[in-house]
Amino acid sequence: MSIHHYQLLSSPEDTRLTSPAMVTLGVGVTSLVLLGCLFNDYLLNYPQDTQFQIESAAVSGLNVSSDLSYLSGTWDITLLVTNPNHKGTVTCNSLQASLYKTYQPWLATNDAPPFFVDTANNTRVNLKFGLVSRYIGHEVADEISQGIATRGTVSFGLMMEVRFTYRTKIWDKWDGQDSGLLELQCHPIQFRFSPNNNTFTANSTICREG
Repeated sequence: MSIHHYQLLSSPEDTRLTSPAMVTLGVGVTSLVLLGCLFNDYLLNYPQDTQFQIESAAVSGLNVSSDLSYLSGTWDITLLVTNPNHKGTVTCNSLQASLYKTYQPWLATNDAPPFFVDTANNTRVNLKFGLVSRYIGHEVADEISQGIATRGTVSFGLMMEVRFTYRTKIWDKWDGQDSGLLELQCHPIQFRFSPNNNTFTANSTICREG
């Protein structure tokens, strides 16, 4: 009985498949795929701007002096701040708000304390402005007085500078922080006289960049 010995020989193709170059290529392709997935996840979760709107506003004690030069009143404004991001939080480090009327320089300013808005959530921020016999000039005072007398309405504007910090999650891990500045205008805020409580109230107003 004869015994046959068989020897498995590697083909050139097999040698190429196990060469260091092919291993390096495989690692490179895998890395590109992972980077592509990471980049795609980043684009899908790229932070959207925080949304601001005036939810409610009221003016009490609004008064224009008899010589049509001075303005008094107290403004109470509630902002609704919404974070539309599902994988990112927002910290508003500072919010400076300025009340104005047409081209009149700022009537009053106020700062809100820092606040936090969680993912896909909202919060409310209260602002108050007070004027006591603030000189506004004859033209602006006359416009306010005429609007109250003829239509029972008066409009003002609100400008805000908001410094914020985003923190975004990618693959359920916190990525680095991204800070920025939003310059917003809420205008016009249309106040209508309410005889029941002797105040002027306003409906919701969207704040836009600009």
